Amino acid sequence: MELPTLKITFPFEPGEPYDNEERFAFWDSPDTIQWFKLKGYHLYRRIYLGWDPEGLELEPTETMGPTLPPDSNEEFIEAEYPYAYHDMTTTDAPDEKYNVPLRVIESTGKVVFAQDSCKRHVAIKLVRDDTDEYRILRFLSQQDQKALRDNCILPVLDLLPIEGFWFAIMPRWGTDIYEPAPGVLREVVDIMHSWLKDINRSNILLNHFSDAYLSCKRREGLRHGGKILYGLYDYDFSVMLPAGVDRRDFRLPYDRSWGTFNIVYDTAGGECDYDPFAFDVGILGATLCKYHQHLAPVLPLLAPLLDKMTTWDIINRFTASEALQFFEERLAEFPEQLLEVGIPEEMITGKYTTCNRWENIPCKVVEKWKCYKTPPVSWRLRILRALYRLTASRFPHLMPKTCLFFIRTKSLISHAYRSIFPSKIAI
Repeated sequence: MELPTLKITFPFEPGEPYDNEERFAFWDSPDTIQWFKLKGYHLYRRIYLGWDPEGLELEPTETMGPTLPPDSNEEFIEAEYPYAYHDMTTTDAPDEKYNVPLRVIESTGKVVFAQDSCKRHVAIKLVRDDTDEYRILRFLSQQDQKALRDNCILPVLDLLPIEGFWFAIMPRWGTDIYEPAPGVLREVVDIMHSWLKDINRSNILLNHFSDAYLSCKRREGLRHGGKILYGLYDYDFSVMLPAGVDRRDFRLPYDRSWGTFNIVYDTAGGECDYDPFAFDVGILGATLCKYHQHLAPVLPLLAPLLDKMTTWDIINRFTASEALQFFEERLAEFPEQLLEVGIPEEMITGKYTTCNRWENIPCKVVEKWKCYKTPPVSWRLRILRALYRLTASRFPHLMPKTCLFFIRTKSLISHAYRSIFPSKIAI
């Protein structure tokens, strides 16, 4: 049977307004469904609400459910990596039409879900050609799955082309790695270790994280048994760097930091550029602070680790490899039996910039690692951040461009001076 011709007719630019119903209509069209079916993928069926007088469904929702029934009547269904273990229980939705096992909610229209010819569950994302996201996905599709697993990165199973775009096929994993909340310290350690391994990958900058379980009924038991994997899965705000780039000198313009994960202050003082590798570490450190900094009294290594990952003094911030090495070395010194203790309920500890993670941890730990404490923000940086807060809402580019002007002027003056007064030191 001849493949239907698919063409993207709706706007698909990052940050631009969009009509998700227009995108839903594309995914739900008979041509799209048939195109994927002939490629070996059965798209999930969208749930519609409302009926017209002739009995036709009207209103598309953001909810989809699997099309093919499972081969087994078992409540829990095993799967081999890279596919996810899952259960077939339904959710307690207010409307019975939503009570579909493995239902998923996706509001942007950028991603749909499907089952392959073996009924395994996959995610399909629309990706524009000739973008960093596509280049990253193409690179990952060429890598060995074991290497990706060891580095906590989901594999790309397939890339299907249409005019100007690609459909990236990846295994469907769960999205909320903290639901339910970890119960013992070992579970937190496993999550943190996976995240730290992930940011050590080469030439790809941080984005979304996931785990290898589709629903949460048995996640708690599997997590405690060390049977859940975690991995990176989405790259729409990521950057693919050229091979052989010198990380010490690589910079990005300040406005590339304005995006989904700009939760650190590396460009909050009107800086004209930033170090994306240090930025990555800072973002991860701030994220780990959000979920785990309250555990420093029971896992003291968190105080020096998180301070060193999030310090405003970027030159002295941990690199990704240093953070991973520090974590693994300190963890090896931690008594194994203490990893099985229950963890306290999360407490309100404040932002990563204000929380005192060194409070209530052993004095010997404080003394040993005191040089890792984040120093007070310098007066110069405090002034610059205050000025930027005053101008950023109306003139977000004013201070960065002013900073760039002075840097270039200084460089020109220095170059002119060296030309007029060359060094007399013999070479």
